[in-house]
Amino acid sequence: MKKFSLIGLGLIVAGGIVFSIGYAKADQSITDIFFSRNMDKTYTKPVKAYDKISAYGNINLTIKSGSKFTITSTDSKDHPLAYKVQNNTLELRQDNNESSFSTNFQMGELSRLSFVTVTVPSHQLTKVDGLDNRFSLKLKHYSNKLPMDITGWGNVKIKDVNAKSILVRGIEDRVSVVDSTFNGDASQIDAGDNYVDLHNSSFKSLAVKATNGDVNIDRPTIESHLSVTTDTGNIFTQLKKSEDAQLDVKTSGPKPTVKTATKAVNTDKQYRFKSNTGTITVLE
Repeated sequence: MKKFSLIGLGLIVAGGIVFSIGYAKADQSITDIFFSRNMDKTYTKPVKAYDKISAYGNINLTIKSGSKFTITSTDSKDHPLAYKVQNNTLELRQDNNESSFSTNFQMGELSRLSFVTVTVPSHQLTKVDGLDNRFSLKLKHYSNKLPMDITGWGNVKIKDVNAKSILVRGIEDRVSVVDSTFNGDASQIDAGDNYVDLHNSSFKSLAVKATNGDVNIDRPTIESHLSVTTDTGNIFTQLKKSEDAQLDVKTSGPKPTVKTATKAVNTDKQYRFKSNTGTITVLE
């Protein structure tokens, strides 16, 4: 009987996941779907001007461009979001009920999660500190003439962002940069054990460092240098045919796969790929 009960419980959980995925909107994770069904209070309020954001606890944070500084939060009545602007920093705090899990999907924190969207006028925001925030951080549709500094514990998603340069530090999950431009200065992505996905983005120069996570770079536009380094992770890069960079590919793992049809090589434009034990694939 106990065996059948466990099987039944497993089927119920699996069915719930499939049901939730079926109703998911674009850009929603399973975490978003499950937890959004348990929120019962939403409000939008104006806030004072700031140039930095600090997020602590259990916050699913989206940052985007807007004509005014506003905050919209959906959270539980029992655990409302605490926020204030202090020293030019928007401080967001939600009770951090630690779970035995270290992933983005933490059922023990179901009742202590806030879905927060902030709007920030262009050319204002320079730094987002999500080191102590356990859930995802999204920055989209934003422009800045200054460099930007982004740190996230969970998923870090950057889409349609234009800035002088960007420094991204990812801790626990995945870093993705899509349809973005950083052509003013050198950019860097420090991903640790995270996976890195870069798609259709432009950089003056870019250095990507990862430990165990894989790195996927799809058709970047690089003005000068590209450097991708991992320890045990794999590297997959799809280059544009117009790229004329000098390639330097090194790995102690399986023999790298390099297939490009570059006719002219610009020695001042160097692309370096290095992995200690992972595979490296460079295609055109």
